[in-house]
Amino acid sequence: MAKQTTIDEQANTPAPGAEGAAENATGQENQPAAAVIETPATLLVAETPDWVQTIIDSNQTVLDSNNKVLAGLESFKEHATSFVEDIIEKSTARAEGGPVMTGKPAKEKEVDLFASYVVAEGKSFRDSKDFSKVYESGDPIEGLNEDRLKNLLNQGLIEEA
Repeated sequence: MAKQTTIDEQANTPAPGAEGAAENATGQENQPAAAVIETPATLLVAETPDWVQTIIDSNQTVLDSNNKVLAGLESFKEHATSFVEDIIEKSTARAEGGPVMTGKPAKEKEVDLFASYVVAEGKSFRDSKDFSKVYESGDPIEGLNEDRLKNLLNQGLIEEA
């Protein structure tokens, strides 16, 4: 914090390089400003407002958080291989007894245009052209094109009757 000085002290202190200019143009010696002021006053030094300190603290919190993220990324880079292997091992263990997703799509089912189809049990869907029309479990499917039938069949929403 800066040193507090009175106005009297400041008025009696010449500016740097102004020591020789003690007389004005009329030849009279300049009177210090303190001679005019009868009561000495104290020069106040501004302190940092609370809201500025709040912003500084907030910025420091963000910096600390960013540093933690960077440290986490560095740690991940060092352990990435074992981390991914652990994920694969855990997901394989969970899938025991059931199908394991290999990333390959299942073989698409073929639509028999001469077969009749119904909505699969426990399933329902809406007509793509008339959204107010709902097909419920067991409803017969009529009037849908081959692509729509194939899509519904592959999703398991319909089955051959």
